[in-house]
Amino acid sequence: MRNVNVRVALEAWNFCNEVGFEAPGMGSPRLADCANFYCPSISTDFLDHGDLGNGLKCGLLHKVSEPDNRLKSGDKFPVADYKSYTDPDLFAVEKELYLASLCEVHKSAEPWHFWMFMLTNGNFDKNTTLCPENGKKVKKIVTDRNFPCFGKGCMNQPLIYHNYTKCVYSGDQVVSLTGGFNSTYDLDGDFSKGMGNNSFFSVSWKRSLSTRKWIFSHRLTTSAKYPWLMLYLHADATKGFNGGYHYNGRGIMSKDPGTKPARRVWSSLNVGTEIYVSPNGETAEWTVSDFDLLVPKDDTYNGHSSY
Repeated sequence: MRNVNVRVALEAWNFCNEVGFEAPGMGSPRLADCANFYCPSISTDFLDHGDLGNGLKCGLLHKVSEPDNRLKSGDKFPVADYKSYTDPDLFAVEKELYLASLCEVHKSAEPWHFWMFMLTNGNFDKNTTLCPENGKKVKKIVTDRNFPCFGKGCMNQPLIYHNYTKCVYSGDQVVSLTGGFNSTYDLDGDFSKGMGNNSFFSVSWKRSLSTRKWIFSHRLTTSAKYPWLMLYLHADATKGFNGGYHYNGRGIMSKDPGTKPARRVWSSLNVGTEIYVSPNGETAEWTVSDFDLLVPKDDTYNGHSSY
């Protein structure tokens, strides 16, 4: 998490580790915020490990556009390398691949992509056929277990709003970078007076250019209709099955290039929480700061990561 450039993404799932159907007007629930910070005549290594003087006209070059993040099932991708699907589950996989290609960094033996925020709706409709088995459609699941569900549509995807990363100035000097996502699952909620009793989640990131540290802040709130929600920050292997998904964990980095060499290398990471069946509007908040995955010695530059 020492890299001055922004590499974050968000994925939203239903209880079955699928999309099921997209929220109105939201597109496929895969979004990315990837931007390169630049200052004229200053190298990337200096930006990562040095201090900035006054008066430098620095800025951000965004790699992912609003139309990229708004892509929905059935849309054609801007490049021919990615196949469009009308099935929301299949389209989400391809969209993640596409977003990862825009964010990809090639400064190590294996390219990396982004840190991933994972948001999951714990509602489960036992009458649904939205839960495939290893990617294949099956009949409705027969079980005696009780799951939260207010009725048809309870496994919906959230409304997601994106505050793209921007520079924060003090006078003519950039002092920090900040951005975030926020969302609710209550599609019919009245937000004229704030969030009220609706479900809510937010993730925000901030990097101080003086301390050179990223801070990721998370908030998760349940509601009567959505009493079981999960929110995680993770980095996982780009090859091999990923959690309960029936496809490779594509597009997610396997190494964070911001840590000094160490003996142990973590192949995956999951940090987060879930609020389990609490209809009383419970809220969880937590922060992750200066957090890294470990990388091999040959990915370093003068004792520091080359990123």
